[in-house]
Amino acid sequence: MFSGIVQSLGTIISISEAGEIVTLEVQATEDFTKDLKVGDSVAVDGVCLTLIKSESDRMFFDAVPETLSKTLIKSYTKGTKVNLEPSLKLMILLVVILCLGIFTQQGMLIRWRSMAMQKILLLMQEQIGVNSFLKKAI
Repeated sequence: MFSGIVQSLGTIISISEAGEIVTLEVQATEDFTKDLKVGDSVAVDGVCLTLIKSESDRMFFDAVPETLSKTLIKSYTKGTKVNLEPSLKLMILLVVILCLGIFTQQGMLIRWRSMAMQKILLLMQEQIGVNSFLKKAI
């Protein structure tokens, strides 16, 4: 999830193709990239991309055919300027969800588990089921 507030400007340094996959190399400030880890999501001109590699002030992302067909990424060239935004951290995400009023029932966080590249919240609900709650909250 993203806040919608652009936090940095980046520059496309290189674009390479391997079959149907396009890899973007994006340069940003080290201040923007310093806390990013492989697997993190970054909005590049509003498109959610997964960081596959990071080197100092450089980030690398793969764009799959579906992404290329639905976004402007296919029109990027070396030197293109892009807006960048990191995904929200868990605490900020929970505050945003609570402030937006998405939660309509009380629940208790009973376990936090990290799996692959996603975080899963397991919640106990008194009045509605977990599946219903998660569909509404996410």
